[in-house]
Amino acid sequence: MNAIKRIVVREEVWAALSSMRKPGMTFSELIEEMTEHEKKGNVAKVL
Repeated sequence: MNAIKRIVVREEVWAALSSMRKPGMTFSELIEEMTEHEKKGNVAKVL
């Protein structure tokens, strides 16, 4: 399902996220990559 949602962020957060994106990457892809990275990090802490 492709639902368009809006997330309100401060301007400095927007700038930080923008600088983290790879060329051609959407914000959705960036957030997905960040959440997967966070999940893997949390699993490593438990193990």
